[in-house]
Amino acid sequence: MCNPLKYVVVPLAVMCLLSPLQAQDADAEFQLRLAQSFEQTGDWERAAALYEKLYGAQPDNELYFEGLRRANLQLRAYEKVVNLVELRLKAQPGNMALLASLGSIYYESGSEQKADSIWNRLIEIDPKNIGLYRVVASQMMEHRLFEQAVNTYRAGRTASGSENAFTDELAGLYTVLQQYTAASIEFIRLLKAYPQQLPFIENRIASFTIRDAGLRAAIEVTRDEVRRGPENIVLRKLDAWLSMEGKDYQTALEEYRVIDRLSNSNGAELLDFARRASLEGSYFIASQAFHDIIDRSRNLAIVSQARFGYARSMEDLSSEADSSEVPPATHASLHYDPSPTRISETKKSFQNVVQLYEAVISDYPNSDLAAQSFYRIGIIHMERFFDLNDALESFGKAKSATRTAELTADASMKTAEVYVLQNDLTSARNEYQSLLRIPYPTYQQSAQFRIAELDYFGGKFDSTLIDLKPLTANLGSDLSNDALLLQYFVMENKESKPAALGEYAKADLLMRQQKYAESLARFTDIVKTYPTTLLVDDATLRIAELHLLLNQLNEALATFQHIVNDMPESILRDRAQMRIAETFQRILKDKDKAIAAYEQILSKFPNSLYLEQARKRIRQLRGDAS
Repeated sequence: MCNPLKYVVVPLAVMCLLSPLQAQDADAEFQLRLAQSFEQTGDWERAAALYEKLYGAQPDNELYFEGLRRANLQLRAYEKVVNLVELRLKAQPGNMALLASLGSIYYESGSEQKADSIWNRLIEIDPKNIGLYRVVASQMMEHRLFEQAVNTYRAGRTASGSENAFTDELAGLYTVLQQYTAASIEFIRLLKAYPQQLPFIENRIASFTIRDAGLRAAIEVTRDEVRRGPENIVLRKLDAWLSMEGKDYQTALEEYRVIDRLSNSNGAELLDFARRASLEGSYFIASQAFHDIIDRSRNLAIVSQARFGYARSMEDLSSEADSSEVPPATHASLHYDPSPTRISETKKSFQNVVQLYEAVISDYPNSDLAAQSFYRIGIIHMERFFDLNDALESFGKAKSATRTAELTADASMKTAEVYVLQNDLTSARNEYQSLLRIPYPTYQQSAQFRIAELDYFGGKFDSTLIDLKPLTANLGSDLSNDALLLQYFVMENKESKPAALGEYAKADLLMRQQKYAESLARFTDIVKTYPTTLLVDDATLRIAELHLLLNQLNEALATFQHIVNDMPESILRDRAQMRIAETFQRILKDKDKAIAAYEQILSKFPNSLYLEQARKRIRQLRGDAS
């Protein structure tokens, strides 16, 4: 007869055997965590004691072995660590990394000759095994033995017979040792072996081309290689990139002309170069590259891009020639980005640019290039000619022609700006409100801020504060700082002197509309009528900026100086001093007076936000920095 008890007794017996084992495992886990916590707090003695106990119970456990080795190294118990590792090596004689680490232990203990002996012994096991050289060199690098690591890698290269062995490692070591020629040679070697890694190698070389000696070394080595292999396109690209790093865009252009020909890219390589040159502000060189493409390329798509790029670079060149004046500083409480002079002495050059854009529109109708050209024409009409009706028409055509939501939004933003200039604030508000409905946070936030400005201009200060709330609550927004400044300015002044704030807002609107003489008269009247209000400092700074815009330089400097000398409580004194310095530097071109004015910031305002900027400008003016 079957005994049912036997099916119960056996599992119970197994459970009785497992329970002590499970308890032991739980205890070991607890002790391991405790040891790790001691490590984190730097209590190495208690950590070592726990690891020793754990290791004694399970000497094959790698985690316990490493913990005990680490703790004893921290305690500088080198003899214990040596014994521990040597015992491990008896069980694992083929563990090369462990043997290499033994050399490190001897090095740390001060036995450098013993360390070298062990590392050499390790390599002698298999002199052609490049992995052994890498293991040893990595141990040397941990102890900053960079020269020895270089020698080890070079010995490994010779033993292996591979000229390309350890190129990446040696390049990095030579960079650390500031041996830039040797580093450049290794990077070139790496590039020739892996030409597809050009961007990665450029990034690595950039770590030392910020130094003149590093840039010179890289250029010399690269050009030597180009002379040896003039058909090597990737080497020429590196040479061109180095030229651009050194701001030698003319040489880079000449190199890209060759690259474009060698690669049979029919203008594509030149187009990429021209765009980068333009982004980096080398508009003349960019225009030359674009012109080359127009003259020589048979790829119609590339030519169309080049024609728009050429028009854009010529616009930038015209703007560069028209930027003699200093743009006013940002208002203490309100973002202000004034347009350049309405009709500049370079008007003819801008008219030529408009003709270039019009040719693009004519030859490529209903294209995105045509839409972009309409947009750029609108910018020129608005900012350079102050021809607001034509600007509106061009922005409208850009919106009709484009298929991209971003260009539509940009054109809408500019359309609203034109309405503000025309004093059609209702239409401006409608345009901004339409931008609140598009799914692009950047445009939504910009529109929200501009709506707040419209309420501010209209004297609706409670509405202004409500409009600003979403922006001031979102500190990640690019406009949060401007929003906070406007919020603070309105809150500070609307309770104390709402009438003064209302007049100030009206004067601000006139300034935005480029009615500089009318705005100046209003701000001057505010200072006379409300001499004790909090906003009188801001109004005085505005007066100085308006004198600059009206080319009344003596009056501007006198007003800035008045803020510095006669308003001891004003928080705008350092800003006014900065504007004095900038006026001497950029408008009057008086280097000595500019340096003296910047130095006043250093001596009078040691806690100013402009301190570092002033120091940099002084160095530039003296020729100490580029």
